[in-house]
Amino acid sequence: MAGHPPWCSEQFLMAYFIIDTDRCLNYNYRKTACRLCRDICPRKCWDENDNPLTDRCDSCGLCQSACPVDAIAVAGNPAAVWAEMLETEEGPLDFSCGKFGAGRWSCLGFLNARDLVALAWWRNDQPPRNISLFSRHCRECKPDVACHIENETTQANKFLAKFNAGLILSRESAPPAYRDNNKIDRRSFFRSLISTGLETARNVMYPETEIRPLSKAEWRAGVFRGRETELLAGMQEIFPVLTISSECIACGLCAKICPVQAISAEETAISLTLAHQPLGCTGCGLCVEHCPVNAVRIEPMGEASSKLLITKGFPLCNECNGVFQPAGQQLTCFDCLMKGRENIFGPDPESCNK
Repeated sequence: MAGHPPWCSEQFLMAYFIIDTDRCLNYNYRKTACRLCRDICPRKCWDENDNPLTDRCDSCGLCQSACPVDAIAVAGNPAAVWAEMLETEEGPLDFSCGKFGAGRWSCLGFLNARDLVALAWWRNDQPPRNISLFSRHCRECKPDVACHIENETTQANKFLAKFNAGLILSRESAPPAYRDNNKIDRRSFFRSLISTGLETARNVMYPETEIRPLSKAEWRAGVFRGRETELLAGMQEIFPVLTISSECIACGLCAKICPVQAISAEETAISLTLAHQPLGCTGCGLCVEHCPVNAVRIEPMGEASSKLLITKGFPLCNECNGVFQPAGQQLTCFDCLMKGRENIFGPDPESCNK
């Protein structure tokens, strides 16, 4: 992941974003041409060749809300603050930006309906909770963010209402000011300098300057893991729902390639069973793009509970007539492929030495 641009002061977080190429789908899969971050960006922070133009960024965070694999980090949305907030188990949560409210976020555009639902959900035997958003100034500050928050809040509340979970509420007044432990007075600074050393004091004075992505997808999957049976049947349009047609050849590539393990595969000697967990799915589309027979589809709405997708028998090898699991669209098992190779090129020298 690249560091912050050279023009960005170490002492002051300016507006910019970075892309973690180890996570980004476009940097890791040749068939993928994900444009979610580009399509949602109101300031057109990419040129015609899809190169990022970080100096156009205003830290709205909409790209963070759209990225299915948490590959984008935005200045002003510290990962440490997100992690700290997730450790809070009880009571309501307040969200506000640092410009009009007392929050520690540059903007609230990084939130999406899936995040809001997970934040309000039951956790560790604690009851569901309400989430308060202070966003009354968003429309005059960043209209695109205001529309995004309204749409995502509406979808989240529709989902939560079905399960008697918490709600996403609009707060009319700013929440109480957060006591920022990074801001200390002169006496506290020198006490810290003496007791814990210069490096600790520097970290206290200058909070997180090297921005990191917010680990949202992995966290959401953990919140819902093991709770799928509590969901009632009913249509929803927040979490992606998969279907697999009868064209499936039981290669299992969709389960192997899923970056969040939302697709599971169970094998027997003769068949493969695929299942999908919508609550862990981010809708990245890797399974759709890489299915060798175009059998996978992402539906815009459906039941949020875990679903058995298909049980498909393994094909028979056209050479030996034995059952095998294909790695693609080949019609011959691996053993027969190797025998055919030996017939053409001769035996493998290494195998002859054994």
